[in-house]
Amino acid sequence: MAEVSREPAPAAPLSAAVSGRGAPVSAFDPDLIRPEFPALRREAQGRPVAFLDGPGGTQVPQRTIDAVSRYYRESNANDGGAFGTSEQSDAMATEAHVAVADLLGAASPSEIKFGQNMTSLTFHASRSIGATLQPGDEI
Repeated sequence: MAEVSREPAPAAPLSAAVSGRGAPVSAFDPDLIRPEFPALRREAQGRPVAFLDGPGGTQVPQRTIDAVSRYYRESNANDGGAFGTSEQSDAMATEAHVAVADLLGAASPSEIKFGQNMTSLTFHASRSIGATLQPGDEI
């Protein structure tokens, strides 16, 4: 497996905003995590902007912006290739599946699926399920 370059993590880890894995929502401190999201610094007429477009997009922390930028700079390639950037892309995808499986408590990284966006994922899942349905089936 190809070696993936790493940049140092930001000084204030996102985990500082909660008191541990599985912590109750009441333990979440938004003031600790808000600075990690550059888009949330935006103001209009001197007041903070409210983002009410959840289905249209999600504001991401700087570490996500940095990771995506690093991917495009260093290893943007199709998966499954027998060349360095493809191997790096595959390694990054594998690491992401493992990390998300751990975060969500999935039995296996193979249970984790990534896609373009939630709308596309839901559409594809519904088409897959729909292809198996017969007249009289109940959902």
